[in-house]
Amino acid sequence: MSKTLRCAFTIFLLGISILPAHADGCRTPSFRFNDDAVTSVNTYASKNSVCRLTFSIRNAFSGDAGILSSTISQRPNLGKLGKTTVRQFAYVPNKDVTGEDYFAINVRYERGGHLHNTTVGVAVHISE
Repeated sequence: MSKTLRCAFTIFLLGISILPAHADGCRTPSFRFNDDAVTSVNTYASKNSVCRLTFSIRNAFSGDAGILSSTISQRPNLGKLGKTTVRQFAYVPNKDVTGEDYFAINVRYERGGHLHNTTVGVAVHISE
């Protein structure tokens, strides 16, 4: 594992709603999980940047975070994806790469007293 990727795993921000944290050179608009369906997300990254994603849910009843499990179900082709906790992931494009990449993460969570699953499909748009 590269030093860049290891370093990225140690620097995460924990959100208070369902939104990914972002770093310089990487932007992901906030989004809401689609209960028991696919959740499509677009991430905009500059080449050679690190994208950090942190998933979080505020439970409508208790205020507690409800992410129960997560699994990388499809790895990217143009970069590396790593997981540090059930909520935290980092994506690093390969050196000097631009173009379109994609990865998917299966997430099991609780919201409003009900268990749900979603596959978060992340389209990464890597530019200069």
